[in-house]
Amino acid sequence: MTTFDASPPPVDRLRCMEVWGGNSPGEHELSRPGLDLWLSARASGPEGGGLHFVSSCASGRITRFLLADLVPGRGAFVDIAAKFRELLKKHVNRIQQGGCESGMRRVLEDSADQGGCGAVMMATYFAPNRRLTVCNAGHPPPLLYRAALREWSLFPASASADTKTTVDEPLLESGEYQRGSLQLGPDDRVLFYGESLLECRTSDGMPLSVAELLNRLRGLGPLDPQRQVAKLLADLEREHEDNLKQMDTTVILCKHAARRSTLRDNLLAPLRLMLPVGDKTRFSS
Repeated sequence: MTTFDASPPPVDRLRCMEVWGGNSPGEHELSRPGLDLWLSARASGPEGGGLHFVSSCASGRITRFLLADLVPGRGAFVDIAAKFRELLKKHVNRIQQGGCESGMRRVLEDSADQGGCGAVMMATYFAPNRRLTVCNAGHPPPLLYRAALREWSLFPASASADTKTTVDEPLLESGEYQRGSLQLGPDDRVLFYGESLLECRTSDGMPLSVAELLNRLRGLGPLDPQRQVAKLLADLEREHEDNLKQMDTTVILCKHAARRSTLRDNLLAPLRLMLPVGDKTRFSS
């Protein structure tokens, strides 16, 4: 049994005009204007590839991230991942994520044509107005913590708490893409996670539902974000011997932070627009 480390992970450096991520396992912390992110990625089994990317615009005010569970079919996993990476590069400075969503759909359609399938979650955070916009294509619904209410709930416009999706389902139709947008308040948190958590079993062998996952989060109490992720995963793994072993596990917890884009980054933004987007992605075999 793997023990999840609750010690603070190193803070990864994400510069303006860069894309970071890949499929390598590990614990990471990223600090961006208006947002802190904690990411836990773990490679487990052959039934799907976990993928995560985070991008930052020329001034740092736009943070976009993508979380995917992929079964690539005849196409290579790295090839599909590269398409998502290039998509984030292309739209790195666009506040609205509509163009990125259209590109995401085309990547999924291309994968489906080759016998693949997948589930993707994309989110964009614009620091000046503290707005987080989410597009969910087959992933379990993200979960929202309102600090002022001290309460976890479903992210607005998400699927029902009784809904259970799987990465083996056919490609979603356009009407089945779920979207939501809201303004984050001080210390609010949003948890994004893959299908592996809903493949877990409770101690009596029953499948874990989204509603039950919400209850687990509520029961953890006021932990700091990194410990919250580590404790949730460790508790699930201890509960049943098969938990978190069949699929890659990727979890992203983002938290509102009272941090603005620096004057230096704002002044340098026009110059950075003339440069290529940096690439800090890496893939393990």
